[in-house]
Amino acid sequence: MTYIPYIAIKKQDAQRLINALKNYNKISFFNKEYKIIEKENTLYFPLKRDVEQKIKDDLKDRFNFQIIPLKGERDPSYKARSLEEALRNKIPSKAYKLIPHSYDLVGTVAIVEFDRGTQVLNRKKIKKKVAEAIIEVNNNVKTVYEKRSKIGGTYRLRKLKFLTGLRGTITIHKENHCKFKIDLNKVFFSPRLNFERKRISSLNIKDNECIADLFAGVGAFSVQLAKYKKVLIHAFDINPAAIKLLKENMQLNNLQGTIIPHKMDVKALLNPKNPMSGSLQNKIDRIIMNLPEHSLNYLDVACHLSKLSGTLLHIYQFSAKPHSVQRSIEKLRNKLNALQWMVHTIKNAKIVKSYSPQSNMIAIDALIKKSTPS
Repeated sequence: MTYIPYIAIKKQDAQRLINALKNYNKISFFNKEYKIIEKENTLYFPLKRDVEQKIKDDLKDRFNFQIIPLKGERDPSYKARSLEEALRNKIPSKAYKLIPHSYDLVGTVAIVEFDRGTQVLNRKKIKKKVAEAIIEVNNNVKTVYEKRSKIGGTYRLRKLKFLTGLRGTITIHKENHCKFKIDLNKVFFSPRLNFERKRISSLNIKDNECIADLFAGVGAFSVQLAKYKKVLIHAFDINPAAIKLLKENMQLNNLQGTIIPHKMDVKALLNPKNPMSGSLQNKIDRIIMNLPEHSLNYLDVACHLSKLSGTLLHIYQFSAKPHSVQRSIEKLRNKLNALQWMVHTIKNAKIVKSYSPQSNMIAIDALIKKSTPS
């Protein structure tokens, strides 16, 4: 057991004391991690360590109480609210610098990244303790993996290392009232784009629009659009595992619209011998290009699919700081001009998130049209 400060007060005065302490704005006095102790006619309330003096100064003339150290008994029903709280007395104070500020939650799986430059003793054991704390703090998390590489390769995958919990990378992720089956070992998925996917699916999209999702993955954009909109979506991905899961996710959700999955490299749409090249050429009303590392390299495909009179493009880019939004718009304009297309209207342009100390992820909604010969 651990010695912690308790405030001792007669039972008949306890409720008045509680009410008095509740009146303090944004100050929490009681340590809910430990049980209240009752002895005869006295109640002992566990306190946080940094509030003793304030209670003595403010309440000494209103209540007859004592603040004394006692061996605290942890309340088994108490749940820590932060990793720091969950790790208290479990790791050395010097190891707190290894605790991550954030981590990704995908269904029942947490994916954590540790600063490789932070040196601590018993690093492997500390990481295991942090992983166990992540499960303690999050009700739904059953498994914790560590990021062991950057995203790379044709399928945009990263290496993961199992830390604790139930082994397995397959999970059901819930987002914006949709369900997604995901295998984190075989497909790319970022939960950090949930608000962006909700934004796109909430746009004023007309019935029967024809949409191309060029890098659909497991259907994070396509499924959410088809769930709420009566549209036709051609969802492309080169990863066979992603297409397989996309088909399963179509069944998991009650869709209003229609999704047609295509396992292919979208560059193949530029091949005149490909039957889809002609059938989709200049037929698409809206295009989603969520491949921020290389999206500009696929604008020739987007132009091939776009209506000459105009198509709405939702394109994502990584762009250097500062002025990353302006840089992204300029790169988009220049690339389209080289293809004899143009940005007619910028509907929206914003920073989605910081990607690294040097760059941001940018979203641009642009109406693009075929350039008119001068």
